[in-house]
Amino acid sequence: MSIFKNLAAAFVPVREQRRFTAAALSALNAELVATINGDNIAMVDIRTGAAATLTISFEGSIDGINYIAVPAFPYAASIGTINNFAQPIISEAFAAVAPIRQYAIACGGFQLIRVRVSAFTSGSLACVINTGPEAQLPLRYYDSPPASLALTVTAAAAAIATLTLPAVAGFRHILISLSITRSASAVLVAAAAPVVVTTTNIPGALAFTFGADAAAIGADKVVDLDCGGTGLACTAINTATTIVGPATAGVIWRINATYRLGL
Repeated sequence: MSIFKNLAAAFVPVREQRRFTAAALSALNAELVATINGDNIAMVDIRTGAAATLTISFEGSIDGINYIAVPAFPYAASIGTINNFAQPIISEAFAAVAPIRQYAIACGGFQLIRVRVSAFTSGSLACVINTGPEAQLPLRYYDSPPASLALTVTAAAAAIATLTLPAVAGFRHILISLSITRSASAVLVAAAAPVVVTTTNIPGALAFTFGADAAAIGADKVVDLDCGGTGLACTAINTATTIVGPATAGVIWRINATYRLGL
């Protein structure tokens, strides 16, 4: 960090990119720690020329002592099979591969950021962390990245349909859209009681009502939920989210969901 004076002769800090390096992370809990001195972005480079079997975790500390998991975005320059660019991770496991990876971490407000070997069998990784004041990714990737995950399920006629968004350690689901289709596999006769599709881990335990109306074979009824660009944050982290269409005579359920991961 350089220091200059402004026109009032007051000292003004000028942020510059700084670099932290580790030649070999080759043991359990081996780590590279970067001091965050007002920086907003940490770019991490991981690479090795030989196969490694280990897991790295991304962590930050506010008080300089205690660490918590922080999300890292796999950067497009990475080589090999990587997570979707818009999907954050808090750790990555390597199994007998020679990875070359780049990650972006939003680190504003932290005192320290570290890359730590949280599980180790063999191998060694070289690690570099560059920190600086300017974000290297568009802000939407930190604050409201696009939906990067989608799931669908279709049940047999008169069977339960359960769409499950799997639990992910350190993250909650941010629901972007939900579409539920009721298809008539037989002639439906009108009834007084509606059919209710239920959910878990969605705020308010949202439920969706399908009136038990008369319908011909092949007729569809669709209920859509659009959560907008920012999405609807599910209730709990590291918890599965489910949408359940009940077993209904003469009905085939299809449920589609798009979502992303968030804090």
